[in-house]
Amino acid sequence: MFDSAILLAFSLSTSLIAAVCLYDLYRRQKKQSDHEKENLDLVCHLAKFPYEMGNEDHCLALMRKHQISPNASSSNLQRSQLTPFLSACYGGSFKLIQFMLEFGADNELYNLNGDGALYMAIYGIACRLRSAQCAQQRSSEIQRGVLIIDCLANLGCDINSQNEFGFTPLHWAATTGEKWLVDHLLKRGADPFILTTHSKAPPSAFASEKKHVQMLLKRAENIHQSF
Repeated sequence: MFDSAILLAFSLSTSLIAAVCLYDLYRRQKKQSDHEKENLDLVCHLAKFPYEMGNEDHCLALMRKHQISPNASSSNLQRSQLTPFLSACYGGSFKLIQFMLEFGADNELYNLNGDGALYMAIYGIACRLRSAQCAQQRSSEIQRGVLIIDCLANLGCDINSQNEFGFTPLHWAATTGEKWLVDHLLKRGADPFILTTHSKAPPSAFASEKKHVQMLLKRAENIHQSF
């Protein structure tokens, strides 16, 4: 009887020690996981806004230090499922884009809306051009934009890839009124006939208030029809 009590007490104490050890392991792993998620979320934010307060260098340092994958999905951005690479494409830092490509970035990944690297890049280019403060800044953004578009297209990014709404990079470019952007995409092989999912409209329909862009797209449609 006494031996049984000792054995029971020993079993209970062993179980308690095991439970405490398991809880401590879980707590440490969760803390590490939360820390990794925080770093990933921060990297995505820095990559989206690389020209603010040294964000570009901070992003590079974090990725190197913590070996953060450019293809990881940010936990705080589940609705869009942005990765560091897609964030960098939006942010427009050629330095970050090159680094992430060398670090194993997958140029065929898409977010939950079906937006790929090229679409995100063009969306970012348009946003920065709208906020350009002077002609010099605008010229710099255009030069950087051409460089990024060519880089991604040369890597094999599908210039006619459609998101879940049927939009291609050319559809979005048509809405911006940026003739150079539309023209460059057409030269890179963008198809002016692709229709969206719901409106069934080609890119030219999205440039209805930008006559110079609409004329460019209509001319491209005519050229394609002649072949």
